[in-house]
Amino acid sequence: AALQRPDVDFVVVHVEATDEASHEGSVEEKVRAVEQIDKKIVGPLHQWMKGQGQYRLLVCPDHPTFLRTRTHSHGDCPFAVCGTGIPASGCAEYSEVTAAGSQLAFPEGWDLMGYYLGSAGN
Repeated sequence: AALQRPDVDFVVVHVEATDEASHEGSVEEKVRAVEQIDKKIVGPLHQWMKGQGQYRLLVCPDHPTFLRTRTHSHGDCPFAVCGTGIPASGCAEYSEVTAAGSQLAFPEGWDLMGYYLGSAGN
């Protein structure tokens, strides 16, 4: 509904499925959750946004929750960002390991938001 309003410039969708699967220690459920989020939310949203003119899309967790520990953690979080003014990074994988090795890293979450909202690629 928020996407249909002309006065809305920013929408947040929070999905807890991958976090819950990690708390359960279930790799199968975590993979399934990521696949379903991509299929039912991210993919359709991205296609819709591309048809609306200038846009940006950011996909990221609120914190890492590792399968091996089944608990919230600190550290690098993977993220994917695309849209108007966002240069390709060359990353082909979305994972904690890739995030840890990426040259595009933000030690503080608000720095990622600054990049996303403002000067991406400049």
